[in-house]
Amino acid sequence: NGILNVTAKDKGSGKEQTITIQGSSGLSKDEVEKMAKEAEAHAEEDKKKREAIDARNQLDSAIYQADKMKSDNKDKISEDDTKKIDEAVEAAKKVAEDEKADKEAIEAAAKALTEAIMPIGAKMYEESSKAEDEKADKNTTDDKSKKDDDAVEGEVVDDK
Repeated sequence: NGILNVTAKDKGSGKEQTITIQGSSGLSKDEVEKMAKEAEAHAEEDKKKREAIDARNQLDSAIYQADKMKSDNKDKISEDDTKKIDEAVEAAKKVAEDEKADKEAIEAAAKALTEAIMPIGAKMYEESSKAEDEKADKNTTDDKSKKDDDAVEGEVVDDK
């Protein structure tokens, strides 16, 4: 019947509170049917809005990741690459700020931004991988040259 009774009692103080919730304004069947028809009529429009919002969120995330990559790796990224990132981010921000941009335009901007930063990230990781490989090769040759010439062979004797 649309009525809800809730009671809460504080065991420490013994105080008790009660609240009753009941529907004060009921909708007639005609009003409910009218609302359902309106919802069905706007379902496709709502779906398109939802998809555009999801695409916009993905674009915002890509913009954030590009900015973060640039700021976290300032010393590893060349000026030309930094400029490319900035240009791609600015273009993406313009689309993100455009309230009239549709899903396709937003997705295209996200794809363009991703395509602009991917080669830079790949180059950055390739350079760090080369540096680590060189470091590992140096450590391996150092280990070989540090052979222990004072090695003593021993034998365990158990006197039981």
